[in-house]
Amino acid sequence: MAALTSGNGADVVFECSGAKPAIATLAEHAAPGATAVLVGMPIDAAPMDIVAAQAKEITFKTIFRYANMYPRTLRLLSSGKLRRPAV
Repeated sequence: MAALTSGNGADVVFECSGAKPAIATLAEHAAPGATAVLVGMPIDAAPMDIVAAQAKEITFKTIFRYANMYPRTLRLLSSGKLRRPAV
């Protein structure tokens, strides 16, 4: 990530695996003022460097979803039955 962003980090970080090492290092890949979206759900509590996240003023968005919902959601979006906010 550092090489791709000239060392700045990403403005938006999606963690989709729920893997503890990915969650633990999330702040390393985020730019100052970034938004981190936690999609993946670990089986139990996952460690995170809160001080690093606070120092970068990362905003966290969390999502609760059930497994195997992505195909259905994509079908609803493409059919126009589910509206999405402008990005």
